[in-house]
Amino acid sequence: MESSNVEASSDDLASMAESETSLLALVRTLLNTRTLPHVVLMLGASVVLFLLSKGGMDGFAALGFISIALGYVVTGLLSSFGAVQRWTTLPEDKTVAVKGPKRFIQAFRICLFPLGVAVLWAVILLSLLGENGALGDRLDSLPLVLSGLFVLWAVVQARSLSSWLSAVSAKRLPESTAREGGILVQIIVHSVVLLALMTVLLSLFTLMGGGELTPSELLMDNVVFLVAVVGLGAVSIGLTRHDRQLAAGSSHLHRFSGRWLLFTQFFVLWHALTVWRHQAMTPPSALLVAEELMLMMFTVLMAIWGLTSKSVKSSFRIVHDGNALPMGLAFGYAYAGSVAMLTVVLDDIKTVMMAGHIVVLCSLLWIQRSVLKRVIGRHDDEVRINRAVAAVAPSVPVALSDEQNNTVAQEPAEPVQNVVSQANAPAEASISAPDPVDVDWVDDDVEVLADEVNWSETDGQN
Repeated sequence: MESSNVEASSDDLASMAESETSLLALVRTLLNTRTLPHVVLMLGASVVLFLLSKGGMDGFAALGFISIALGYVVTGLLSSFGAVQRWTTLPEDKTVAVKGPKRFIQAFRICLFPLGVAVLWAVILLSLLGENGALGDRLDSLPLVLSGLFVLWAVVQARSLSSWLSAVSAKRLPESTAREGGILVQIIVHSVVLLALMTVLLSLFTLMGGGELTPSELLMDNVVFLVAVVGLGAVSIGLTRHDRQLAAGSSHLHRFSGRWLLFTQFFVLWHALTVWRHQAMTPPSALLVAEELMLMMFTVLMAIWGLTSKSVKSSFRIVHDGNALPMGLAFGYAYAGSVAMLTVVLDDIKTVMMAGHIVVLCSLLWIQRSVLKRVIGRHDDEVRINRAVAAVAPSVPVALSDEQNNTVAQEPAEPVQNVVSQANAPAEASISAPDPVDVDWVDDDVEVLADEVNWSETDGQN
């Protein structure tokens, strides 16, 4: 049973290791100068629509975010057609890199097709949700729908990040060999490393905020966060303790679980640190905006990688390398729209960002355990059942020679109960006995151990 678990977990690790972990190739695809106007348009349009939402036109802004996102989804689905590729990609000799503002503006013509599809979606939504729409005047519901999707996007961010981290953790593992030892040393080392990293980051952010960096002030000002670091570590250990103990029996599983939990716990604590900075450290606004913008770009990048990764074992893949850019832009518009609409609803972008980090943090803690369960083994009950079945399974009958059969046949028959009791004693060969039954030795139809022996010939020989 344990070997079958190891084989299954090895297959899972091999599948993870086959995933393409190089993000540089994906970054080059997204930032290709032949498609760069799409990325520039997303940044500019998101800023304009965000300002419109802050100016009281949140319904119109939500309509814009949704329509453009759907426009790029349709563009991605049609990207296999050569005409669509020509309409949405610059030719080799007319990239954005050429000089002159006129050429740069002309390069944005490749955005006309997705924007045209977006206009069609806007007309459809207005005909349904507009003032005289088929469903009544429900345009004001779009901001609520977009803001409600913010939690979904945060979970997608956590899952995409965990997919990449699991692929990285499964790379270059040692051979699958038995291992002796526990997990205490690993837990202590990881805890010390993570606590040291968080202390260094706290010190850096304190200096960037203009604060004084002394050990006593650093400890007193951030004691709540340090307690949270210890608490989150305890939660992670409690959720994954059993699976880590199972992994400790195998060298490659132990190595994978150590990497996986170290990487994911670092991002858990980083999100907790970001929440703490928003709440207590009051960092510069420009730094926060730049950080959240980079986080949004990283989220889009991870989402695209998770969907285009080779780990998606499906013959019908909606997202692939050919349409990674339009699908990623669609996700980016939806994510930016959710942030903008939730900011309008809560009237505080800082609260929105903190909520997003908390959702990602909690999702990562849960994914830590679920990935280990999938990779390392089955549930405790199934393990106990398999061991119990293996313990009570009947032994394999031992084939006897003709001489042994004759010897057994000449021995007086004993009650079946005595045979069962003697089977528990050590012997060279173990023969399974049936349940006790009442045997009529006169009845010729009853099959006994020596029913094929001619007793008269045996007696004559004696």
